[in-house]
Amino acid sequence: MRLLHTADWHLGRVYHDLSLLEDQSHLLDQFVELVRQIKPDAVPILLRKPQGEYDGYVWSFAMGRAVPGETPEHTARREVLE
Repeated sequence: MRLLHTADWHLGRVYHDLSLLEDQSHLLDQFVELVRQIKPDAVPILLRKPQGEYDGYVWSFAMGRAVPGETPEHTARREVLE
């Protein structure tokens, strides 16, 4: 089985009042193209979420599902941005 793993992209983050969404969108386009080229069996996407005020972070898988009629590429982009 071929996996293409990715995690912790910090999507939506703002650094020094500068939005990175345009750059991140470009990166997602490149990532989708990479997935098309190498055709992995799965692309697990891990998310790092706050566990609690003092408990640090917990890693989890993105748990979204495709909307009927949605392409896999659109589903991945929507889920990552959410």
